[in-house]
Amino acid sequence: MNKPVIGLAVAVAVAAAGYLGMQAYVGQQVDKQVELINQQLIANNEILVNQLEYSKGWGSGELHYDLVYRPAAGNPWHQVLEELLPKPELHWKGTATIDHGPWLPGHGFGLAQLQGDIPLPQILRPWLPQYPGQTPMISYRGESHFDNTLSFTLQAIDYKGSIQDPENKEEAQWEHTGAYFNARLHPVERHLTLLAKLDTLQLDFPSEPVSMMLEGLRMETDSTRLQPYVWIGDATLTLDNLGVMSADNQLSMEALRITSDTVQNGDKLDSTAELSLGPIMMDDMRFGESRLRYSMRNLDIEGYAGLMRTVHRLDDIEDLDQHWASLRPHLERILAGHPQLSMDELSISLGEPHNASASLNVDYHGEGTLDADFAEKIWDDLSIAGQALLSESAIDKLMELVVAQQNAELGSSEQVLMADVLKMQFTLQMQESPFARQADDGYEFDFALRDHMLTAHDEPVMDLATLLAMGEALMPGSSAAISGGVLELSAGFSPDPYVVKVTSGGDDLVDEGYGEGCIGFTNIADANVELFYEAGSFPLIIEASAPTDTALVVIAPDGEVRCNDDRSLYELDPRVIFETPETGFYYIWLTDLDGERSEAEISFTEIMP
Repeated sequence: MNKPVIGLAVAVAVAAAGYLGMQAYVGQQVDKQVELINQQLIANNEILVNQLEYSKGWGSGELHYDLVYRPAAGNPWHQVLEELLPKPELHWKGTATIDHGPWLPGHGFGLAQLQGDIPLPQILRPWLPQYPGQTPMISYRGESHFDNTLSFTLQAIDYKGSIQDPENKEEAQWEHTGAYFNARLHPVERHLTLLAKLDTLQLDFPSEPVSMMLEGLRMETDSTRLQPYVWIGDATLTLDNLGVMSADNQLSMEALRITSDTVQNGDKLDSTAELSLGPIMMDDMRFGESRLRYSMRNLDIEGYAGLMRTVHRLDDIEDLDQHWASLRPHLERILAGHPQLSMDELSISLGEPHNASASLNVDYHGEGTLDADFAEKIWDDLSIAGQALLSESAIDKLMELVVAQQNAELGSSEQVLMADVLKMQFTLQMQESPFARQADDGYEFDFALRDHMLTAHDEPVMDLATLLAMGEALMPGSSAAISGGVLELSAGFSPDPYVVKVTSGGDDLVDEGYGEGCIGFTNIADANVELFYEAGSFPLIIEASAPTDTALVVIAPDGEVRCNDDRSLYELDPRVIFETPETGFYYIWLTDLDGERSEAEISFTEIMP
């Protein structure tokens, strides 16, 4: 035998041996990956693994699977499946052929792949009467790579047609395009990259009529799992357009973007997130770009992981008393790590870009012991600080929006007048508020609560005991004085009449420009009474009595200004009658015709004089 023939034979033998060796290696690696996946599925409490076995062959193998997904009661998918299926679970059983590498058709170098189609479940066919025959609902492709990563791709069919409830025959029109999902996972390093997108979605309910349109939904993540329920890495969710329309209302928004980034810092997590949103249109109201940035720092990893494990096992999260013993140690560990919560920026565009903004920081630096004294001791260990900026253009736009929303039936000139009145009230209130300071263009706000003291712009305002007492006094059912505060009454209230003590008069002149019969002096920025009245079948009568000559000025929920000086030729105290009152806020001033101040009473009754 000549040398070339011998060389060729050796080359063939080496190639054959290499191929057989590679096939044996590939089969073993696929077998190991299937076993690793099997272990991870068994560890999931919501998945029942009846069978997950792999039969190796030359060039290919068979995966035999029998899996049941039973989402727990607290999982949102539990309710979805409970409404659609006889039992709230999904069952997959069958055999899939897996092609071995090292060369995978349509992919290139790799260990193994499986691909195929998922038909539309028969239980859904009555809901989709126009579904195109036996067209697969989803095409899938799974791949195993030499770097021990696994990738999985799903591509859903584009669909346009009706959705019909088989029982009550209610119908909607549904259309979607570009539904795609891809995930790549390294089971050992527990690293996950994910991409999911939906190009368009259109949903119409002709009987309502209501419609929704969505464009450019996309989600991406690149994360690593430290331990169950604890991931580090970044994620992004974007949405190009969203519109919801009905016969009476419409909402549209653009350029939604949510990003998050979580990093490990020793035994703690630091996480930041940002939400940005393009223009928003709600009926006739338009808002510009908005942005929210917030962060959580010093979040203890073990405490957070333990808390999430415990919460995941709870049947009823609302019954905290029953589960407090298991939740408490994890919460205490989190608090002992001195977590910091910050709203780094909240900005809204009212007419001009980001002309209203705020920030807030909350720091806890205590021991975190959740005992009976925690509610009292927390004020020794808690620091809260906030700042805000409201520009002049934002104030003008805010007044315009409030008037347009509450007084849509008024003419444009009346709305302008009402906006001017509201702005004057707001300006006077800002001048009296210790938390507001006039800036070059608007107002700056500042407050802090630390060391049992509330401060504004680093100046003390009141101690914590006084602040808590005021908060308690303003709670519903409090017996504190109503004057200068908010009074809530509902039709049929008792006692009738309901009497409030006030002080009449002030420095601001009210004249006929506010409305017919409007006269006297008052403090426009501070209504004597703000009444929220829940209307019924009774009239509402507002009366006043004072030792001096007074008049009533009332702004009703519809924006109308009602005034009265004398009830009659013989009754010189004022009275305003609403024969068919509306539910809403009534702003009430008691003016004094001579500019004097006197102790007076405003009474509310539902009995016509």
